[in-house]
Amino acid sequence: MRDEAKQFQEINGLVIEYLSFHGFIDTLNAFDQELRRLMNERPGSASLLVPNQNTRQLSETQKQNNREEMMSCLKQGNMSTYFGMWEKYVSAKLRSSDEETIRLEFFCRLYAATLALRNGANDMKSHKKNIEEFKNYINRKGNLINSPELLPFYAFPYIPDPSTHPSFIPLFQKQWRDTLFSQVSEFLQRTFAQPQKAPVLHSMVLGNVVPRASSASSGSDKNYEKSKREFASHINYVQDKYRELYAVSSDLLRALGGVVKGKKLNIEFLKCAKEKIDVLNYETLLPTTTVRSDINL
Repeated sequence: MRDEAKQFQEINGLVIEYLSFHGFIDTLNAFDQELRRLMNERPGSASLLVPNQNTRQLSETQKQNNREEMMSCLKQGNMSTYFGMWEKYVSAKLRSSDEETIRLEFFCRLYAATLALRNGANDMKSHKKNIEEFKNYINRKGNLINSPELLPFYAFPYIPDPSTHPSFIPLFQKQWRDTLFSQVSEFLQRTFAQPQKAPVLHSMVLGNVVPRASSASSGSDKNYEKSKREFASHINYVQDKYRELYAVSSDLLRALGGVVKGKKLNIEFLKCAKEKIDVLNYETLLPTTTVRSDINL
C-alpha cells in the first residue's frame, strides 16, 4: 500500500507539474481542492484514491461483491463510503459528460441530504450537515447539472423543513427511494460489465507505457512520415525564396538611398525588381501539405 500511495503521489505530481507549466492556475486550484476534499471525506480510506492494478481485471465475483457493497452502503445510509466507491468505479468521463450518470449522482446526493429527516426522524443537526454537503456538491458540479428535471431541486437546501414542503414530500416516500435504488442497481450492473482502463499516466508511472497513438494504422503512420518529408522540402523552398526576397529588398533599399541623394531611378531596374517580387507571391510560399484531413496527429 505504501508503494501504491507513493505512485499515486507521483501521478498527482505529474498532473500538477503539467498544469503549472502551462499556467492553468484555476484548474490547478480546483485539482488541489478536490484532492483535499476526497481525503477529508474519506479519512482512513486512502486506498480508494490509489490506482489499483486489478481495477481493469476484476473477476465477476469481485464485480458482484463491489456492486453489492455499494448498494448495501446506499441502503444503509453509509454515503461517504458509497460515494468513494462511486468515484472509484464510475469513470470520470461518465461522471462529467453522461446525462444518466450525472442524473443518478445528483439524486443520490439529494437522497443523502434527506436521510436525517426520513422515516419520521427529525435530527436537525445532522440535517444541517447533510444540507451543507449537498450545497457544496451543487457548487462543485453545478456547471454539469443543466437538466430541467434537476434544476427545481436547487431550492431544496433553502427550505427549513423540506419533508413537509409539497414540492419535496415525494422525496421522503418509500416509492421514490425504491425507484432510485432500482435505477442505481441497474446502472451499476451495466457499469461493472464494461472493462475499466487505467489512465495513461498510471501506465507511465508503473513502467508500462503503451502510447494511445500506437493503435493507429500503419497507413496513418506512412502518411504522417510523408507529410513530414513534404513539409521539410517546403521549408527549404521557403528559405531559398527568402534569400531571393532579401536580395531584392537590399537592391531596392540601395536604389531608394540613391533617390534620397538626388540620383535618378532606373525604370528598368524597377521593372526587374517587380518581376522578382511577383514570383514571390503569397500562394507560392504556402505549403501544399498545410491541411491534411487524412492524417491523425
